[in-house]
Amino acid sequence: MTRGVIAVIALVIASAAAARPEQPGTGAISGTIVDEAGQPQSGAQLRCQKLSEYTRDIRGRRVLKEPGFVRSVAAGPGGRFALPDLPPGRYHLCAAGVRPNQVGSCEWGGVAVIALAAGQNIQNVFRTVREGAVVTLRVADPNRKIVLPDARGFASRQGRFSLELVSPTGSQRRAERISSSPAEHVFQITVPKQWPMRLFLDTDLKVTSEAGNVLETRRPAAQVISAAGRDQVTVNLLVQ
Repeated sequence: MTRGVIAVIALVIASAAAARPEQPGTGAISGTIVDEAGQPQSGAQLRCQKLSEYTRDIRGRRVLKEPGFVRSVAAGPGGRFALPDLPPGRYHLCAAGVRPNQVGSCEWGGVAVIALAAGQNIQNVFRTVREGAVVTLRVADPNRKIVLPDARGFASRQGRFSLELVSPTGSQRRAERISSSPAEHVFQITVPKQWPMRLFLDTDLKVTSEAGNVLETRRPAAQVISAAGRDQVTVNLLVQ
């Protein structure tokens, strides 16, 4: 038997041992982190969150039964990860990429719940990280109608303004305001590079696109923002 074959067998045995429950009543989850092309992502971080459990008291009030916790592991060779000694319960598993421009598995695709029973060994769980594009939204406000939030995060309804993007799967995330001046506000958000996104304006102000079209507010606008394989996209808007 060659050294290469022996090394492979040893790795398989070690991976199986890491995924096997070691404490009575506990379970294990194991799987692989890949990119959109199915390539394993060695070194990618996996965040495992056990959800808190609640019950009801005699008055019907919701009370904490068992607190949750968070555990993080790095994917090994072949993008494989193993989480042994997990108590039974409900879990979220979210992967983060190894490169800054990658979008995590739970950022736009939703978060699936994994239910783990006592002594159960769940295998072949896959999490996918995607190539991302940075979308910069520049909002010209020559008449200074946008009102910035105060220290408590509140702004008057008349001048309130925030930007969100909506994915084809229905996931919706708010863009971060990265700079503000009296006449311009700049927002940024990272999105999956290959996904067309729709703009969602949370405001009562009148906003137009660079082409001069009035955009819908408080619902996904007809305008589609597509990176089309680019790393950076800039969208220019105007508050009338």
